[in-house]
Amino acid sequence: MLLNNGADANARDGLGRPALLFAIRADGSGAFSLLEPKQQLNAKDLFGINALSVAARCGREQMVAQLLAMPTIDINSKDSCGRTPL
Repeated sequence: MLLNNGADANARDGLGRPALLFAIRADGSGAFSLLEPKQQLNAKDLFGINALSVAARCGREQMVAQLLAMPTIDINSKDSCGRTPL
C-alpha cells in the first residue's frame, strides 16, 4: 500500500540501510518480494553491507537464490571488513 502511494523503496535509515535489508533480516518474504524489484540491489549501508550479504549471513536461502538470479548482483562486493557475501 505504501509503495503504491509513492513511498520511496530506496529510502534509508541513519545507518544507510534500505528497507530491503530490514525485510531480509526479519525474514519478510512478502516484503522482500515487493521491495526487491524496486531496490538498488547492490546498494550498501555505511558498513558496506548489501542485500546479498544480509541474506547469506541470516541464512535466508530462498532470498539468496533470488538475489543470485539477478544479472546485476555483485557477488564479489566487500563490506568494510573486507568480507564478501558468500
